[in-house]
Amino acid sequence: MQPKVTFESWKLKQDLQYGIYAHGVEYPSDIQQQLIPQILAGKNVICHCYCGTGKTTALAITALQQIDKNIKNVQIIIITQKKELACSTNAVVTSIGQRMDLKSQNAEELYEQYITVGTPISILDMLTKDINFCNDIKIIMIDDIDEILERGFSQQLNQIMSSVPKSIQLVLVCKNMSEAILKMVTDPVIVELK
Repeated sequence: MQPKVTFESWKLKQDLQYGIYAHGVEYPSDIQQQLIPQILAGKNVICHCYCGTGKTTALAITALQQIDKNIKNVQIIIITQKKELACSTNAVVTSIGQRMDLKSQNAEELYEQYITVGTPISILDMLTKDINFCNDIKIIMIDDIDEILERGFSQQLNQIMSSVPKSIQLVLVCKNMSEAILKMVTDPVIVELK
């Protein structure tokens, strides 16, 4: 019998590990076991999975792990399709990061922060209000990219992507894979829940 993968396997920050356990997660789910190491390795990733698999927790963990507290600016953007999903994603980030002494707010509440969670429109609004907003962005994570594109937000996503450095890491999560999604990412690792 193969031993269980643990969060310690990835040498996460100690205060992040405490936050994961305090959030009620004991072991990584199947999708987390596939997704977390790829994101931490700096790969561009397309994750093809469904709700309830632990994908939001995986995004939160990898975002929090890659924060550099010495850079007092937004470093990670997480884009969701609706404001309600942005709020629930932000709640997961806040819960898991509770012991890390970080600020994480929705895009509507602009002040010094490391992770910004919002809809394409709210993120684009932040970009237009603050020209320095993207200076330190390392990763953009887009949850439910297929639904965001179906809802007609491709123009906003293109504007966001053209505002950030080309060297950023891109993580896309979708329920339904498409050619349009595949074209968004250079040399992606495909992670699928089988």
